[in-house]
Amino acid sequence: MNQRTPILPWLLVTLPGLLLLIVSINLGSKNGWNPNAELLDLLAESVLMVILLMWIRTASILKRQQRTYWVFILGVFCLVWLMILKMVAEFALVQPLGMQILETVFAIAGITLLSFGVAAWGRDYRILIEETEEKKNQYKQLSLTDALTQLPNRAAYNKQIQRLTSQKTDYILVLADLDHFKQINDQHGHDAGDAALQQVSKTLRASCRGDEECFRIGGEEFAIFLTQCTLEQAKDVAERLRSAIESTPVAWQDSTIQCTVSIGLCFSQQGESPQTTYRHADAALYQAKQEGRNRVVVSS
Repeated sequence: MNQRTPILPWLLVTLPGLLLLIVSINLGSKNGWNPNAELLDLLAESVLMVILLMWIRTASILKRQQRTYWVFILGVFCLVWLMILKMVAEFALVQPLGMQILETVFAIAGITLLSFGVAAWGRDYRILIEETEEKKNQYKQLSLTDALTQLPNRAAYNKQIQRLTSQKTDYILVLADLDHFKQINDQHGHDAGDAALQQVSKTLRASCRGDEECFRIGGEEFAIFLTQCTLEQAKDVAERLRSAIESTPVAWQDSTIQCTVSIGLCFSQQGESPQTTYRHADAALYQAKQEGRNRVVVSS
């Protein structure tokens, strides 16, 4: 949406300038035109003045930065008046020395102010770009973060799979599922269920080390990728996570809720799709549920 240009800058520049030009043309018509006046010079100065006046319209995008805006406007103002004085000089209405002094003053002031204005404009624009990029990164991060637990969500999980697959990195997928979650919701309410998910997520995050990153991939299910380790080492990691959750009850109102997780894990085979690795880990998780929950099962 285009911003309207304030009327004051136009008045500051155009009214005195038009008045001076009208007077100069009127006197020139009465006293005779300066025979040395060059029509091409007048045309060039007129075009430059129009371009400078258009800059006033362009500067309207700076209105939010008032200091930068008015420095820029004053610089344009001085340069417009420089063009006006050059046009008036063609008719020799003032003494050459006085005209040269005025032209020099307006030229120096105009170029200096405009330079400061453009520099400040560039600085403000850079800050705006940085703020925009920061907000974009924040929105991107939000799109990859689960709102309830603040863990990376399913979209982040899929991106991690793509990264590992594209880099041909072997990994072990650990799936953890909160036991008796429906029972927690039924007995204590959904707010208690949310509190349990938050506490389990907090415990998982605190218990993960190094490049062990936990994702909430749906409902009460979590996933962790392990790289550069054996199945035995991965099982030890899974046992550490399971034990940490079991030993951290959830405080709820005047009581506590005991939480446990069942865990299944699977090593990604060469040439095996991520979906197949997930199905094997999920089958191991189902086996852990069937064997009594609160345990770790490695996919065979």
